[in-house]
Formats: sequence, C-alpha cells, structure tokens
Amino acid sequence: MRTAEIIANYIEHKRGLGMRFATENAILIAFGRFVGNVALCEIRSAMIPRFVDRGGTTRLRAKSTTSWRVSLALRSRVIC
Repeated sequence: MRTAEIIANYIEHKRGLGMRFATENAILIAFGRFVGNVALCEIRSAMIPRFVDRGGTTRLRAKSTTSWRVSLALRSRVIC
C-alpha cells in the first residue's frame, strides 16, 4: 500500500469510530504530501523528524498538545 491510501483508510477508520479527527487529519495529509505517495516501507526514520521540525503551515505551527502527540506517534509508528 502507498501512503495516500494508508492515510485515507486510517482517517476513515478513526472517523468511523466517531472521532472528529480534524487536527490529526491535517497533519497526516501534510505528512503524506511531504513524503510523497510512496510505499510505506520507503519511508525512512530520518524523514519523520524532518517533517515534524520543518515548521509546517501557519495552522500547524502552534504545536498544540494534539499535534505533538500525533508527531510523536509518527516518529514511533510509521517506520518500516
């Protein structure tokens, strides 16, 4: 599977569980754009800190508790 499909499926799953998933949605879609539509195993651990530390969009710069939690989840879970 490729990143766009994985992210879309994950977001659909979370929303199916009744979660709003707005901030996480934006972060995951931004991550998908950042790495490109590649196979999951092509994502390297070095890409994740570059994404998190890049500054992001104005909306995501505030680094709310939610965005930090999602950033940490990306660092720990999306490594092949």
